[in-house]
Amino acid sequence: MSNRKTKGGKRAQKSLPPLPPTPPPEEPHRWTTPKASQTASLIGVAVGAAVSLLGDWTAFSLGVVIMLLAAGATIHIHKVEIGEAIAGRKWDPRLTFPAAAIAILVCVAGYAFYRTSHPKPDETAQLLAAIKEGRAPAALQGRLTYANLEAKLYNCPIKPGVAFGTVVMEISQFPLTIVRIDGKPIVQVDRVRGNITLSQLYLFDEQDRVIASIHDNDFWVRPGYHAVQDSPSDLTVFSPNEELLLRVLLINSNLLSVEGKLRYHNKLVEIADRQISVGQVRFREQCFPNYSIYIEGDEYGAKPESAPWFSQPTPTPPTTAPNN
Repeated sequence: MSNRKTKGGKRAQKSLPPLPPTPPPEEPHRWTTPKASQTASLIGVAVGAAVSLLGDWTAFSLGVVIMLLAAGATIHIHKVEIGEAIAGRKWDPRLTFPAAAIAILVCVAGYAFYRTSHPKPDETAQLLAAIKEGRAPAALQGRLTYANLEAKLYNCPIKPGVAFGTVVMEISQFPLTIVRIDGKPIVQVDRVRGNITLSQLYLFDEQDRVIASIHDNDFWVRPGYHAVQDSPSDLTVFSPNEELLLRVLLINSNLLSVEGKLRYHNKLVEIADRQISVGQVRFREQCFPNYSIYIEGDEYGAKPESAPWFSQPTPTPPTTAPNN
């Protein structure tokens, strides 16, 4: 840039604009938790924990949401509204992640305590309620009636009973659990208005899901299984591979017939047309007065229903027909 001369021979320099004033140093962001936000956080954590303790999975999920919102309320930048922080502006992961982790851990601990003090409801009881309310889809559903047929009882006296193939469980005391596996009543009978009634029968698969159930002669079969009724007095259930799983017949008001594969906890009582198989024991052509077929832990066999289930094994009846 050239300088031009002025009068007197002196050169004049071009004037420059003044420099702007130096701004004061910026104050670093201060992450704070105002009293109102802190109070809201504590209330939210308390409410979330209480909700997760008082309910099931729905309440647990609601408790997690409440506690996460409470944790979000603690994230606040000085002079920035809480709404802006929640909207995504000025979000500090140094506070977000620990707060969220603490909220989730507290809620999980609360739910674990809830499940410990409130055992999970029995699936069979839930299913029974759904069947009674008409909420359970079914492959077949209805009510069994009595056929009024005559039956030969293999030298057994004519009295109320349940025929398991050629084995007859004579019944003089009601109600009676005829098959029990690991403490679970699988087949139970009762007397209603003078008629012997299947008060409870459960057919389980290998995963302990209910395939079919009978309660007070009302039956239900899970979708996906083949169920057949040749008459109003019988019910036959097949697997998807057409394997026979259950056959029930109400012969008359004093006698029922049950065949099939009754399993629970991967333990099986198999009732065929000629015998009952329980572990290594086989029963055929016998009359058992008020006896029950049982599997309890490593014990199995047949014993009177009045015998304690956890006592020493009762001597099992002979496996051949009595001589009359």
